[in-house]
Amino acid sequence: MHADIKSHAGISYAISEKYMIHPWTGDRYFAGYQVDFLPSDGSPAVVVGFAKTSKLAECKAKECIDRFGDEFF
Repeated sequence: MHADIKSHAGISYAISEKYMIHPWTGDRYFAGYQVDFLPSDGSPAVVVGFAKTSKLAECKAKECIDRFGDEFF
């Protein structure tokens, strides 16, 4: 699993590719990008959401940080 780790307003987040496996054929296919917040205290990452493109995932992460960053981090 490859994750791009970035930061915005002092909060780190990761964008990683997610794949699904078709239950009947066993074929693996691309499902989208997962956005995770990475807490600075070492606790587990918080999944923010999923997006179809990496640009949309980055926008979603920045929007969540701008909107909820003061409350949660």
